[in-house]
Amino acid sequence: MEWAEVRARVQTIAGMINDNEGRYLYILAERCGGNIVEIGSWQGMSTVYLALGSKGRGGGRVFAIDPHQGTLDFHEAYGVEDTEPIFRENIKRAGVDDIVTPLVMKSEEAAKGWTEPISLLWIDGAHEYESVTKDILLWEPYLEEGGIIAFHDALHSRCPGVRKAVYEYIFQSNRFSNVHFCECIVSATKVARLSTQDRLVKLQKLPLFFAFPSIYSVFNFMNPILAKVRLLAPARVIKDKILALIH
Repeated sequence: MEWAEVRARVQTIAGMINDNEGRYLYILAERCGGNIVEIGSWQGMSTVYLALGSKGRGGGRVFAIDPHQGTLDFHEAYGVEDTEPIFRENIKRAGVDDIVTPLVMKSEEAAKGWTEPISLLWIDGAHEYESVTKDILLWEPYLEEGGIIAFHDALHSRCPGVRKAVYEYIFQSNRFSNVHFCECIVSATKVARLSTQDRLVKLQKLPLFFAFPSIYSVFNFMNPILAKVRLLAPARVIKDKILALIH
């Protein structure tokens, strides 16, 4: 599927996934070839990216886990809202309801009795350290070797809980290699054991992992100023090229 068509199917869905992150999720899903578990769906933007990627390859189902009542930070920003109806409407409009299985419940409830292998685990639920840790411990055991785990907002300064969990369970783990960054997404591949080269490559990523929140903060601070002097678009191009070089 052409990227323009993918983008067209999600452009009316509210969400915090930008174009670069959406393309990255689409590519991860397109490559995984098996079951995808998504923790945190909200109105379905990331769900559609994942489902279209999986569908394009003829891959597995997307299990979209979300109680659709929001989290504490969502309540503060948007109020308490039942997002299940609009989620179902969005995935139907995007043409992916045939491969998406909504699990309208909390992560720990969905994990009870789960036995299916997972090829891609996308964690974007509650962002507190305890919640992210819980999601990792509940679902990582079902992730196949060679499977991908990915986190949203793992490189954002306002989400220290996500960053701490990723540092402890990905960077300090002997079971994950091939760490990649895309905007605020961190992904890694599950392996049987790390080679010496894998360890060195992961160590080389650590300085960037700790530096990224400051990089994004600078760009976000400059955005209003650049917009006023009509330099925002060129600055975004430069930012994307810089991030492409260091990812």
